[in-house]
Amino acid sequence: MQAHERELIAGLFERLRPFDSQPRDPEAERLIANFVERQPSSAYLLAQTVLVQEQALRAAQARIAELEGKRPGGGAAGPLMPPGGLSSADLAQDDGAADDYDMTGDNSGFDDSNNR
Repeated sequence: MQAHERELIAGLFERLRPFDSQPRDPEAERLIANFVERQPSSAYLLAQTVLVQEQALRAAQARIAELEGKRPGGGAAGPLMPPGGLSSADLAQDDGAADDYDMTGDNSGFDDSNNR
């Protein structure tokens, strides 16, 4: 193990320390303890998973910042919703996009293969 890896692991557990005294769901705690007892390597695996996911998140955030910097005008896009949210007039607009979707459940023409 390199010093940088040691620092990452120590930092992860240091960030968890303030939450040690927080209330926990007793049933969830027992279930987790049971799994850890049956698979002692799980603490190691979970720590590694968190560290890898944190690195991936930082890389994604850096990429987003880079792409936003390349946008004409150099800034982020405007809000997805207008200030104050949507009005009832906005909600009443019908562009027909949902007309092809059968709310009864027979959507044989609807491709939801990515949701399985």
